[in-house]
This record gives sequence, structure tokens and C-alpha cells, in this order.
Amino acid sequence: MRPRSPVRTPLRWPSCIDYATRLTVLHELNTAVTKVREKRGLEPIDDPLPRQPDSPFRIIKATLFPHVADVAPAEAQLGSDIKPPVKQGTAS
Repeated sequence: MRPRSPVRTPLRWPSCIDYATRLTVLHELNTAVTKVREKRGLEPIDDPLPRQPDSPFRIIKATLFPHVADVAPAEAQLGSDIKPPVKQGTAS
């Protein structure tokens, strides 16, 4: 028996599935996850906060649609390099 290689081949199957089918898969996944969460008394949608690991749904979405940039504009992102706006007329 050959040992498995620690290097895995990246998932490539979404590129050979048409766009409409990928949208259907994402919709069905979203519906199923929402139903399970509601049945357990949780919020239907619970996206992670900035700097937290992505949820399984978001990971699958990024796999299905790798070309879609799901990034908020810099002004909307939280980060230490983004300074809050300075109010006009205040003395420093």
C-alpha cells in the first residue's frame, strides 16, 4: 500500500461545471444550512466577523466562484492601518 502524499491537488471541479449549476448548488446549500440553523434555534445567517476564519458556507462559495471578489471597500474594512475620520473644527 502506497502512503498518501501530504501535498493535495487543488479542487478543480467547479471550472468544468456551468455557472447556472453552480448557482443552484450554492442556493441549495444556503437553504439547507439555513433550515438546520433555524431548527437548532440559531440565527439563519451567521457570517464571521473580520479577521475570523471563514464559515464552511463562505469557503464553499469561494470554491464555486473563485473569480468573484467578495471584498468590502477599504473604507468598510476594519484594520489598524485605517484611521477614523477627523471631525472638522476640532482642535488636536
